[in-house]
Amino acid sequence: MRIATRLGIFGAVCHAAAPKLTQILLNTAFNMFPDSAAAQGKKGGEASTQLTPEQMAFAQLTQGIHW
Repeated sequence: MRIATRLGIFGAVCHAAAPKLTQILLNTAFNMFPDSAAAQGKKGGEASTQLTPEQMAFAQLTQGIHW
């Protein structure tokens, strides 16, 4: 028995077909979202940042993945 999401299967196929392009896309997606205040070493409350339309669209397309 195998449990896999459509996004995961799509990612595996893309990585098999064009690994360099897949890495470029994943790196771009990773860099699309800034580090949290905790990751930057800041103490205190969570910084409120406004998401750009690109970030919101990407988050909507990749639901279930935490950026």
